[in-house]
Amino acid sequence: MNKPIFSAEYFSGRLDAMSDQDILYKTVGCPGFVDDSQIKQKVLSLPSGSAVGYALNNDIYDQLSDEMTIEAFFYYSDVQTKIPNMIFGNNSDLGGFCLYETGIGESFGGMVFSVCTCSANVSARALKKECLYLRDKWHHVIGVFQKGTVSLYHNGSLEGTSVGNGDVIGEIMHPSPPNQILFVGGNVKNSELNLDTDSNVKFGFFRIYNMAFSSEQVKKNYELSRAYEYQEET
Repeated sequence: MNKPIFSAEYFSGRLDAMSDQDILYKTVGCPGFVDDSQIKQKVLSLPSGSAVGYALNNDIYDQLSDEMTIEAFFYYSDVQTKIPNMIFGNNSDLGGFCLYETGIGESFGGMVFSVCTCSANVSARALKKECLYLRDKWHHVIGVFQKGTVSLYHNGSLEGTSVGNGDVIGEIMHPSPPNQILFVGGNVKNSELNLDTDSNVKFGFFRIYNMAFSSEQVKKNYELSRAYEYQEET
C-alpha cells in the first residue's frame, strides 16, 4: 500500500495523526469515539457543530504538486443537515481541497470533491441521486487530482470527473496556522469552523497522498477498506 504523507487513523481511538508532520490544532464542539456495530471498530463521531482541526506542516504541501490523492472512510448519519454537509475542508479563502455533499431531503445534489489551486478551482460532482440514499451507510471515497483533472471515486467506482486549467497546489498553502488548518467534519470560514454547516458523520480514517492513484489502485484500497467487516444491511 502506498504510504500517505498525512494519515489520521481513528480506529486507534486517538485524535492525533500518525505522522510527525502534523499537529492536532484544535477541536470544536463535542467530537468523541464510539464503537460502531457495522464495522466492529472504534470510530470518531462528529455530531453537528463538531470538528477536528489539524495544522499541517508546510512540508506536506511542498510534496503536493499537480498530482495528489485524498482518501476517506466515513459514515453518514440519518439526521438531516443544512447545505452543504461538509466532510472535510481546508481554508476556502486561500484554496485547498474539500469533500462535501450538496442537497438536502429529496433534492438533487451529490457528493463533491474539490481542489482549489493558484489559478484553478475544479471539482468532480458525483452521486447525482437523491441524497437520502447516502444516509446510514459507510462510504469509501477517493478524490484524485492530476494536472487540473479532478476525479471522484465512491466505493471503488468512478463517479465523476471535472477538468480545469490546473496548477501547483503547494504554492498557495504556506501561511502559518490557523490558515492552513484542515478541518475534519466541518467547513472553514475566516480561519474558524463555519457553524452554518453541519457534519453528522463518523470517521474511520482520512489520508493524503502525494501521487495520483490509478483506477486499479483505487479499487485495491477500496477492497482493503472492506476488510473492516462492513456489510450492507439487507
